[in-house]
Amino acid sequence: MNKKSRPSARWPASQIILVALVATPFVLLIYSMVASTRYDQKMTADVNARFEPVECEVLEVGRREGTRRERINPDSRRTREVSMGFDPIIEYRYVWRGETYHSRAFSPAPRTFAPSDAETFDRTYAVGTRHQCRLDPEQPERAFIAG
Repeated sequence: MNKKSRPSARWPASQIILVALVATPFVLLIYSMVASTRYDQKMTADVNARFEPVECEVLEVGRREGTRRERINPDSRRTREVSMGFDPIIEYRYVWRGETYHSRAFSPAPRTFAPSDAETFDRTYAVGTRHQCRLDPEQPERAFIAG
């Protein structure tokens, strides 16, 4: 008696290569997002552990708006700019061991705020406000106003 042969569930090599080529960018994107988040967390923890607290005063503050273009409707060529949030722009000064320093670094990890946070950001970091910054005692010109 002849046994019926079952079709093989194996993919041809060309399909495997195609799937790998299509999937690779997505896998790398996910990996880079995870690695970036872990690096940001490590950097922030390092700053909080090693850097010294120092009082600082805001001298200048602003926001760089992030926008993207989107079509008004799928059939139209007309577009509009949509806010994607903002990056903080700030300058502050602090005194360390009798010497005055200036910095523009906001935080150890890149920060983008939601558009709804604009009012709170402006109020919190208004010119003349004082904050506790953190500075690297080995390189006092390296400081961050937000941890």
